[in-house]
Amino acid sequence: MLAARLTARLEETGGEALVTRPFGWITRRGLVRRPSCSDVRCDDGVRLDTGADCDNCDNVLHSRRAWRVRIAADVNQELPGLETDARYREIEARMRRHAEAADFVARQAEARERAERRAAARAEVEAQAAVERERATAEAAARQAVA
Repeated sequence: MLAARLTARLEETGGEALVTRPFGWITRRGLVRRPSCSDVRCDDGVRLDTGADCDNCDNVLHSRRAWRVRIAADVNQELPGLETDARYREIEARMRRHAEAADFVARQAEARERAERRAAARAEVEAQAAVERERATAEAAARQAVA
């Protein structure tokens, strides 16, 4: 499986003649997992642990195809009699807008999660600082009592 992966990536590069630094190529291109899928076991639609097709990638592909069908139906209903090229461009434009909107929503959710994690970390640091201040106050009081 690894040999097939490296061979495919080498072909994408343009062949071994174009690789001037093999170590750099293998560590930066050949072996790097492409982050197109949220499943860490997936690389280019293939599960690294089993070699089978990635279910998550299949679901994404199925979802995109379903959206394309819905958008094409909307275009046909809203713009009947549109020429094939214009229809294709309109479908692609709407698909792009849909993908951008979905990406925007995902980025907003990710930003909210990051903000929540930062707020939780900040609260933890503040709580720890309060404990340290109380401990320092107690130690100072104990020293005064002894002195």
